[in-house]
Amino acid sequence: MEFGIQFFPDVGPQHKAADVYFNECLALVDLVDRYGYGHVRIVEHYFHYYGGYSPNPMIFLAAAAQRTKTARLVSGAVLPAFNHPLKVAAENIGVARFISDDPFTMLKMQRYGISFNMDGIWSGNMYAGGAGAILPNKVTSKHNMRYVPKMNGLEMVKRIREQLDRNGYKDVEMKIIGDVPWSKMSYDTDIARAMTDAYTQFNIPHGEPAHYASILGGYWPAYLFSNQDVGQRVAPVSMPIGMGGAGHGGNAHAANEYYIIEGAGKVYGMAGAEKVAATIIYNFAGKN
Repeated sequence: MEFGIQFFPDVGPQHKAADVYFNECLALVDLVDRYGYGHVRIVEHYFHYYGGYSPNPMIFLAAAAQRTKTARLVSGAVLPAFNHPLKVAAENIGVARFISDDPFTMLKMQRYGISFNMDGIWSGNMYAGGAGAILPNKVTSKHNMRYVPKMNGLEMVKRIREQLDRNGYKDVEMKIIGDVPWSKMSYDTDIARAMTDAYTQFNIPHGEPAHYASILGGYWPAYLFSNQDVGQRVAPVSMPIGMGGAGHGGNAHAANEYYIIEGAGKVYGMAGAEKVAATIIYNFAGKN
């Protein structure tokens, strides 16, 4: 059995000031890891002493996150009447504001939009010795572009070069590290059907497969193999691709990228992911 602590501020200013109340709450959070409590929870209430000190649970939970390394942080409720879904999502992942307030626009941009991202930037006084007041004469930044079907990566680089020159930045040097053209896959193939059959066999919820060729996500050279439309056909290789599986990870390509090794409940760990992958292969071979 696991235990946690819940905060429900049912006091008003005449009984205890808000700063005093929350300082006491945070003092209790300091004890959570020491005594093995599993979660910290706070409610959302408005305009009344009964819970009214907590109109935004995320603010308190952000402070609590600095004081515990093991406890789960839980909001007792997030009221849809007072919170736009994108606002709730943004606060939970540390984003002040998304590029759009419309959920459909966000979904469309994520799935079908293009992006120009800065992966890193570095500069500075790298000279041995010398005065510290010398300004660096070079700044290097690294970028990646994600683009969609019917676009050409090398053509996009050419357009960026033209834009830089047109605005007086001819001294900016560009170096192409690599280009991975777009590609598509179809769910109307034996390997894709083997994959969706495995989801059913393992009771993994899944949507209806698309009835048209869909964009293959991720930064990998599927264009070299896919039997569907690709941005660049470089070899006479054409095979169906099924992209999917079980298991869970996140923060891909980041310093804090993770993958679940030991799953629990509905979250598959590495062993469960391996079983699903083996089942897909057995289904494809007609052994199941």
